Amino acid sequence: MVINTLGSPRPNSSFQFYTMWIRDNDFLPLVASMLPLNPHKGPYNRLKMFLRKTKTAIQQLNKNHFADLKNQQSNREREVRDKYTRIFSSVIDIIRQQCKVEWITYKDDCTRYFFAKAKQRKTASYIFEMQYELGRLNQGFPAVATIMQNYYKGLLGE
Repeated sequence: MVINTLGSPRPNSSFQFYTMWIRDNDFLPLVASMLPLNPHKGPYNRLKMFLRKTKTAIQQLNKNHFADLKNQQSNREREVRDKYTRIFSSVIDIIRQQCKVEWITYKDDCTRYFFAKAKQRKTASYIFEMQYELGRLNQGFPAVATIMQNYYKGLLGE
């Protein structure tokens, strides 16, 4: 037994209005430009013409601005994530700076920790090696002291 059925035509899809179109800056001027200017036709014909023209214009707007919503969403998420990261790192920097200020305001409690930190900051600013005379590297505090003395004696005179 063989059953043959006639193929039914696909029904036309109905036009659906999305509220996201209203938020677009081009939407209101687009709709305003579609208003019929011919007052000689009846109100039904003017409405029909307006709806037909507006439908095609909105479909074109949808193609131009809303066709790739997933890409737009991922791009926007990336932008927001980058902005959040910049703000968060700025907050962390401010907190670090405030911690340094708070640590200094505690003043000297004559603790080993305070003296160790002070010594560490002082030794970090020492110059242990210096490049001098055609790129030759001199190391050690006495060598650096001699180079600096000779340099300033040459500038100021002996």
